[in-house]
Amino acid sequence: MECVGIVIERLTRNGVIDRGLLYDSPFTDLTPDGPDSVFDDEDVDRFLARLRTLNQTAEVSDASTDVG
Repeated sequence: MECVGIVIERLTRNGVIDRGLLYDSPFTDLTPDGPDSVFDDEDVDRFLARLRTLNQTAEVSDASTDVG
């Protein structure tokens, strides 16, 4: 799934991803309703919960500025 690749790329570059971005371009370019078009409600809830956990536990380091 291309959407998953975009999420992984953004997490790799930034360490976090705003869950709201999943409902904007480029995600909606692939599926009009973001993850809701790809997964059932329960899976979307789990996915967003995991992103929330990742975002809350992410740590910024000096090495992260070298990515890009």
